[in-house]
Amino acid sequence: MNREVYRVAPGNNGIFDGVSPSGDDQVTHFDTLSIGVDDPEGIEYNPDNNRLYLVGKPKTQLAELTKTGALKQMFDISAADAKKPSGLAFAPGSLNPNVRNIYIAARGVDNNNNPNENDGKVYEISLIPATIGNQRPTVSAGPNQTIILPENVSLNGMVFDDSLPDPPDTVTTTWSKASGPGTVTFGDANAVDTTASFSEAGTYVLRLAANDGELNTSDSITITVLDNPGGVVIDVRVTTGSNDAEERASGRIILDSTDLDLVFEKDNQKVGMRFTGVDIPEDATIIRAYIQFMTDEIHSGATSLIIQGEAANNAAPFTSIDGNISSRPRTTAAVKWSPAAWLTKGEAGLNQRTSNISSVIQEIVSSTGWSRGNSLVIIITGTGRRVAESFEGNGDGAPLLHVVYN
Repeated sequence: MNREVYRVAPGNNGIFDGVSPSGDDQVTHFDTLSIGVDDPEGIEYNPDNNRLYLVGKPKTQLAELTKTGALKQMFDISAADAKKPSGLAFAPGSLNPNVRNIYIAARGVDNNNNPNENDGKVYEISLIPATIGNQRPTVSAGPNQTIILPENVSLNGMVFDDSLPDPPDTVTTTWSKASGPGTVTFGDANAVDTTASFSEAGTYVLRLAANDGELNTSDSITITVLDNPGGVVIDVRVTTGSNDAEERASGRIILDSTDLDLVFEKDNQKVGMRFTGVDIPEDATIIRAYIQFMTDEIHSGATSLIIQGEAANNAAPFTSIDGNISSRPRTTAAVKWSPAAWLTKGEAGLNQRTSNISSVIQEIVSSTGWSRGNSLVIIITGTGRRVAESFEGNGDGAPLLHVVYN
């Protein structure tokens, strides 16, 4: 189930000709589950207020939001008792054509098994806009975190606003250090989702502030930065073309791509990387771990990824069989990663480094049957796009697994 709304716009050439590399169409998207709409079925645009309407689950609610996905208000449509609402239209009212209303098409009982069934309905609803005036933005800086030097932390904030005042109908956001013993360097201090690195160990309070032009608010997060406790360091790079793979939405496996699309390539896909000869003993305690990528293409759109491992004590090579990545059992441990913008081709720095995936590696090497020198697979899913080098594209820039253990 895809809980996303996608917007496709022509690029600089002004025509729809596909996304890179075949064309320059621009694809943006936003999550709907975070605003309370699961399984979105119907969407409509209101040119009068430049807003979108969205219906799905629960069937009792109609969401009004901006074109970028910020929730403005939620309408209660429970009086309609619509069964499986699935389509929306914003059109002149049936009684007064000078007033526009929302029309909701409800599928009722699907007629796949009964071709004679016909219980679909259309409801007309008048929307009374809220008039409570400008409200402060809602800000969440995210949960507190603990990292070990020299790791960077992934900051995954959330900001919602009512688009007032209008103008400017925009919200500016800023990350800053509220307290802490050292220097904090942000990947992009004005991005809600970004990274931060720290010059020394200690307890830091970071603040995410939002301003809508009239009102402002903020929220804080505590980051505990620990000294590096030492340990054994290993680096394992993908060393053959068949050890990094992509699985398209159709299930088709690509073993020879010259790059790795994390994860949008015409649709959201799954990416797998197999690291062989991993020199970690059975009784190891993983202190930290990450995968280092190298930028192949420049992208800066919002990207939210989930990193898991294959739940196997010695992962098998990838094959061209459809579904060869998605069919592999995955670890219970899962780590979120919202990478900052990748703006320089060939860069392999903090922005191209994943969050700490020590919990994923620990689950694999602690499984019954793991032995030093075995192979492990990392699987990445999610939404958005960052494009990294693969082994075929640049062997020296292929994904690198970095692990520190005791």
